[in-house]
Formats: sequence, structure tokens, C-alpha cells
Amino acid sequence: MPEGYRVIIAPQLLEQLEEFGIVEQARSAIRDAMADPEQAGKQLTGSLYPYRRLRVGRYRIIYKVASDTDPPEARFLYCGLRKQGSRKDVYERLYRALRRGDL
Repeated sequence: MPEGYRVIIAPQLLEQLEEFGIVEQARSAIRDAMADPEQAGKQLTGSLYPYRRLRVGRYRIIYKVASDTDPPEARFLYCGLRKQGSRKDVYERLYRALRRGDL
């Protein structure tokens, strides 16, 4: 089990968690993921690689592991509702945010 990962939580993510009312569930999911952040959650593919996601009910928390830093980091960046096929889907919104350079 990896040790020594530094957790970085983006201010935008904190706002989103409060807005969705899932702060405690997210805290628990992030704590569990830190046991092994490179294996926790699911690896995203395509244009969203190398990001990973944690599932918290219908919500997804997006994060990225940076193993090349000292100490290694797990950067939790974004949260949104999973609505497949919708422009408001978390993955669509993440893709647009990355293209704009917001993350």
C-alpha cells in the first residue's frame, strides 16, 4: 500500500461538494481512495486520460495522481452529476473545463 501521498483538494471542488450537499460522503470516498490512489476509482480514457474518478452516488469526483512529484500527490479537482448524453454530464463539463484551461 502506497504511503506518503499528499492530498490536494481544489477550491472549486469544495464549492461543488457543498453545492451538491455531498461533503461528508466525498470526504469518506477520498479517505478510502488514499489507501491506494493509483488503483482507487476508475481510470478515464480518451481525451480524459490520465484522470481518474470516484463514484459517490450519482456524482463523480475527478482526480489525478502525480507520482513523479516528491512526495507523490493526489489532486482532487472536479465534481459533477453523471447524466449520460447531456451537456451537463460531468465528463462533458470536465472536457470543456480542460479545453478552456480552467483546471
